[in-house]
Amino acid sequence: VHVASHRHGCCVFQRCIDFASPKQMHLIVMRVVDTTVQLVQDPFGNYVVQYVLEQVPAYRPNIVGQMAMSIVELSRQKFSSNVVEKCLQLATPEGQAMMVTQLARKDHMLQLLQDPYANYVIQRALQVASSPQLEMLFDAIRPHVPLLRSTSYGRRIQNRIAKRSPGGLDQWQTAEEAVAKLVAEGE
Repeated sequence: VHVASHRHGCCVFQRCIDFASPKQMHLIVMRVVDTTVQLVQDPFGNYVVQYVLEQVPAYRPNIVGQMAMSIVELSRQKFSSNVVEKCLQLATPEGQAMMVTQLARKDHMLQLLQDPYANYVIQRALQVASSPQLEMLFDAIRPHVPLLRSTSYGRRIQNRIAKRSPGGLDQWQTAEEAVAKLVAEGE
């Protein structure tokens, strides 16, 4: 962990993975898997985890499993949020489903939407989610659409929704907005 978290050590660690025998690589990568949550929060360690995700696909499910357990907290941190995005991109459909299910919980969606790092995770989730996962995300985001309109993060999320939602954002108005629109049209 100390080597992977060092400015130059993270590069050395990556070269060790490149040149290790299969047995050595397994030992090195399992150490990364076991310390994933710690490494992804580190300015240099996160690059080691991303490297393993990209270069050693057989271990992706292990890393995704580690990340999914703390995905909300990790999505809100500068370094680990990049790894969460990478996991969403590279995970198996089952891994993506596990991660999106955690992200789509309504009790913390507003925090994620308004967070300077987590909003990018939500954008990535909207980009890669399957149809059922997309519906879960839409259901969790829908109550917060009025708040999205007032922030730059929110506008980016709205653009992702517009690209993935069949009816666009027009169908996303809240009950209050629908009533206000009807009243305005009736005048």
